[in-house]
Amino acid sequence: MKHLPTALMSRRLTRSLIAVAVVAVLVSAGSASAAMNWHATVGVDSADHAIQANAFLPREMWIDVNDTVTWTLTAQRSTR
Repeated sequence: MKHLPTALMSRRLTRSLIAVAVVAVLVSAGSASAAMNWHATVGVDSADHAIQANAFLPREMWIDVNDTVTWTLTAQRSTR
């Protein structure tokens, strides 16, 4: 096996690290997205309002910085 001079190995390592850094920046820039407006429902009930459930739907959302959430109450409140 042939040994490379230290200066050549150092240049190769530096170039490799720069290439990795450039790829990381490009990948992270590509994953950035515009702010989203999410719509969520609070509560559900049957058509005749006889059966009601207290729930947040969808059960899980991933909200990022600058995203907004619009909540909609769909179940009618019981007057009992």
